[in-house]
Amino acid sequence: MNDHTFRVGYNRITVNPDESIPLTGFSNEPKRFHNEIGQPICATCVAITDAEDNTVLMVGMDICVCDGFFMDIMDDISAQLNVPKDHIYMAGTH
Repeated sequence: MNDHTFRVGYNRITVNPDESIPLTGFSNEPKRFHNEIGQPICATCVAITDAEDNTVLMVGMDICVCDGFFMDIMDDISAQLNVPKDHIYMAGTH
C-alpha cells in the first residue's frame, strides 16, 4: 500500500533591491531606473515533500525574467537545500 502523505511548506520574503536597478519592458527608450518601490518585491516558495522524502520547490519571483543568473546559482541552491535541480521550478511572475 502506498503512503499518499505529503508535507507542504510555504514562505514569502521581501527582496527589494538596496540600490536603483534598470527597469525592463521599455525597449524603445533609453535605459530607465526605478526611483522608488511602490510595493514590496517578493519571492514566494512552496515546498512539497512526499512520504519518500522526494521534494519539489516552486518559486515565484516578482521579476520579469529568470535569466542566466538563476541558472548559474542553481547548483548552489540545489546543494544547500538538498533538492535535485530538476525538482526546482523558478518563474518570474511579472
